[in-house]
Amino acid sequence: MSNARPNGRFTEQEVRGSLTLGNQLTRDGPGDRRTDGGGGADFRAVGLTDNGRNRSNNEDNFLIDHEHRLFMVADGVGGHLAGEIASSVALASIRRHIVDSMRDLTEPLNTPFGKAPEDDSRTALFAVEDIPEANMMAASINHASRTIFVQSQQKKASGRRAMGTTVAGVYLQKDDPRSALIFNVGDSRVYLFRNRNLVQVTTDQSAYQEWLSGGSKGPEPGRNVILQALGQAPEVNTDIRQEMLAQGDLILICTDGLSDYLDHETLTAYLSEANDGNLPRICQELIGAALARNGADNITLVLGKFG
Repeated sequence: MSNARPNGRFTEQEVRGSLTLGNQLTRDGPGDRRTDGGGGADFRAVGLTDNGRNRSNNEDNFLIDHEHRLFMVADGVGGHLAGEIASSVALASIRRHIVDSMRDLTEPLNTPFGKAPEDDSRTALFAVEDIPEANMMAASINHASRTIFVQSQQKKASGRRAMGTTVAGVYLQKDDPRSALIFNVGDSRVYLFRNRNLVQVTTDQSAYQEWLSGGSKGPEPGRNVILQALGQAPEVNTDIRQEMLAQGDLILICTDGLSDYLDHETLTAYLSEANDGNLPRICQELIGAALARNGADNITLVLGKFG
């Protein structure tokens, strides 16, 4: 494994309350804050971002909100600070809309899951439209997209570049935080690591993924051409699925600055070393490994452990 260190912005940030929004490392330390998962389980997450080798500014952002069980990354596009604004606005808008909407969710969540899986099996519910919190998530992401779209149109009208952002994240449901809603727009990703087995839960909304899914017919498109981004239109089609988390599961949420440079095998090797006490170090090592492979783009990740 590489011992390369992040060479971009890498400053430790004090955690205020249970919320971190920005592009610094979240290090909770002794007595760290956690998301109560019920039944003796909990969820702790840390995050880190780096400019990458070829970028003077960082258009990525991440959000860690243990109080509201919400964890996200966003990869902004637009340049000249526009992407950084879009990613920041997206995460803040999604969180605010969720916090406001939670007051209206009074009915208990009814899921078909009786307990967390005890083996390598993974359970997904595709009829997420029947879950109030999934509808809330889709509405919150559309709210953020509309907010960015309005600002983007104003920029275009004044002769500046439009802006947009990807988003990917995990929301732990209120009535049973073992039940995770996993969502994405664009090519930022969510991975699940269980029993030394790594699975990419999300599917990239990209021209390259569409080409692969279609049987790789015709010319190969660029790998970083995304089909959707918040701010490109007032509404987006958010991919949302449900996963039941089990004791010891790791969740990795990342932008393409990490996933483009670290393959499945490499990610598995690093995550195999993760435990309750070293999540910040694993974040550092993952970014260091991407930089050692000439990671040119902004690199951002949130790493969480359940139980």
